[in-house]
Amino acid sequence: MNNTKLQIFLFFLFLVVSGFLFGQKQDIHPVFQTGHNSKINKLRFHKDNLHIVSIGDDGKLIVWNHKIGLQRKSVIAHNQGVKDFDFINDSSLVTVGGDSCLKVWSFPDLELIKEVHSLPEKVYCVSSVKDSLFALGGQFIHFYNRKSGYLQTIDYRSKEVFTTIDYNEKLRILAIGGKSENNVVTISVDKPYAITKIFHDKSNRVRFADTYLLLEANIDGVVSYNNFKSNKSYSYALDDDLNFVSDVAYSNNIIALGTAYGYARIIDIEKHSTVANYAVDGVGISSVDFSSNGELFSFADLQGNIYLFDTSTKQLTTVFSAAAPAINVLEVIDKELFVGYNNGIIRKMNLFSNQIISNSFKLSDKEKSEGINYSILSIDSLVGKSLWFEVIKSDRHNIHTSRLSSAERLSCKWNLDENLITIVRKIKDKQIKKYVDSLFYSNGSYQVEYLLHNQYKCSLLNNEFTIEPGSLVIHDKLHGELDQMHEAPISGLAVIDELGLLLSYGQDGSIRLWNPAGEYLASLFLSDQYDFIYMDKESYYFASKEILSRVGFLFSNKLYSYEQFDLFYNRPDLVMKKLPFMQPQEIATLKRAYYKRLKKLDIDTSSFKILENLPHISVEYKGEYSTTEDSIVLKIQCKDPENNLSAYVCGVNGQETVYKLKEPR
Repeated sequence: MNNTKLQIFLFFLFLVVSGFLFGQKQDIHPVFQTGHNSKINKLRFHKDNLHIVSIGDDGKLIVWNHKIGLQRKSVIAHNQGVKDFDFINDSSLVTVGGDSCLKVWSFPDLELIKEVHSLPEKVYCVSSVKDSLFALGGQFIHFYNRKSGYLQTIDYRSKEVFTTIDYNEKLRILAIGGKSENNVVTISVDKPYAITKIFHDKSNRVRFADTYLLLEANIDGVVSYNNFKSNKSYSYALDDDLNFVSDVAYSNNIIALGTAYGYARIIDIEKHSTVANYAVDGVGISSVDFSSNGELFSFADLQGNIYLFDTSTKQLTTVFSAAAPAINVLEVIDKELFVGYNNGIIRKMNLFSNQIISNSFKLSDKEKSEGINYSILSIDSLVGKSLWFEVIKSDRHNIHTSRLSSAERLSCKWNLDENLITIVRKIKDKQIKKYVDSLFYSNGSYQVEYLLHNQYKCSLLNNEFTIEPGSLVIHDKLHGELDQMHEAPISGLAVIDELGLLLSYGQDGSIRLWNPAGEYLASLFLSDQYDFIYMDKESYYFASKEILSRVGFLFSNKLYSYEQFDLFYNRPDLVMKKLPFMQPQEIATLKRAYYKRLKKLDIDTSSFKILENLPHISVEYKGEYSTTEDSIVLKIQCKDPENNLSAYVCGVNGQETVYKLKEPR
């Protein structure tokens, strides 16, 4: 092959005797990877070694399936950021947020079970002591019984606030600390709640590693580990006094610590020495964890990304990131969409051709490490081939404090012909620094929508649509509250009168399309440089090829990658038939292309059927994924619980081939 490397991409689908494995009107839901849009405050592996749970300043609580590499479920858990969470048992968890609220959720579906607003103060950390008893930390330490509703406050006050807590079930003690506290406190949960002080101060995280080992990460760049059995303490200090430890995790006599300087360090607690360092792009790390079997290590950063590593090879295996960040502003100019996001991305989309142009503010490594962020504030005007818009530049991801140290408003120009962004001038705004700082101080998280001036009310034909700031739903004067809520607060509304379309856009990264009667038509997500996907309420979609890796399907309480359902739900013709962008002949062309694909794969659409017990496949390959060889050898094992497997489809670098079996199995 003339030393040309072959980049190998494989996928497999099954064909079954009794029909195809997809079907209509089933409980199947597509899941798009919205991810986190800002600092992740905590991530933890579930002990099933299948899921990761993360919480963030964006208010989101997310469950990830790390074996498939996809987001399973995301909810806005708290309006002003999620401060902490803990697993209650295998099937539920508890969260506390900046809205002074405690919530109990099912796992992994994240259905809200209980909500408590009557807490005596704002709490910053939570730990599950029993299924019904929670320990909470604010200025004081509280015990809340969710069955009886009884809350008891311990007569021990923090210097400022307690921000980290953990429970040791075998020793029946709590450890609790804070960034401004002079010491870590341990509390016996057996009344009368005996309190002991451990003299390590300024804790970012306290965490029990095993029965007798307590880990403590502090803002001075030191990790302390305290052995309750031997009554001995040890410490490990980072090389730089200005660096500090944000989180700590334990597995098989090694400790992982996350740092503000953007690397995770693995240390041997017996030798007190460095084993390895993990780093990606220098962005500060906010949380770290090991899987319960120790085979995986993960860390989260200040920009909302999660990185997953194999501990045996120390190789990066998976990156979880927001495919569609929060939308701040959207303007319709000459039937084209101009969309501005909270991470500095700006896009133009032609709705008729689906052509997309994207650009963003490029950050240096130093700016990334400092948490610098650009967020689009307004899209002002299109003059010739130049789009004028405003941004706010800030350090909203700063790990040291929730307050800004800088914020400035900038006027910018986007040359669409050259796809070049230029910062034209700084806009004098004496109030912006004070205004944003006050929001940080009162809310503990920065939400740029307070600075926006979007449209919350608009008319389309004879109907009027309105939203309330921070709402997930739209109201119209004809029907009241519309269905198909956004998954995060709506940023604003826009209309295209000539097409009879209402557009709503929000922090979930989606643009939702409605007709004048208030009927939901589809959701549109834009991602990366040129990618898009329309998804309608029947789960059909029309998408560019590259974005499909960001789509999963929930079926029978299991998450699957898009390939398992693509042949049925990838229906551009059905999606575009509902939207006013294509002519009938263009839709007919899309329909013919779909049936041509099915014919090539020898699939009879009249026998489409859902199978509860889906076939399984395992692929064993020990070679390199980038090779100069003419061929590779795969060991493939297929199994169908119903013994109906007649063939499998193998896709190699986009080329699909059907391999029929001699007899069903």
